[in-house]
Amino acid sequence: MYILTALQVAINPITQGMPMAVRDVQIEREPVELYKILKFENLVMSGGEAKHVITQGMVTLNGQVETRKRKKIFAGDVILFGQEVLKITL
Repeated sequence: MYILTALQVAINPITQGMPMAVRDVQIEREPVELYKILKFENLVMSGGEAKHVITQGMVTLNGQVETRKRKKIFAGDVILFGQEVLKITL
């Protein structure tokens, strides 16, 4: 049995409690707009697609659904999209 810390896994209610690995995403400056992180991390094909999935409520930020595509993201924020959990670091 493996014991994982909260920083190593996250529980996604959409996948019925299955643990997912957390990926650290380092940004060079803050803030960064939410849609840009999805785009630059190759979670979507384009900025337009990133904006679409955000406005459709498919992205959570720090445990809350986020629909503002230009929401400012800072170090320490945690983004959940699909099967990906991103922890933002500076």
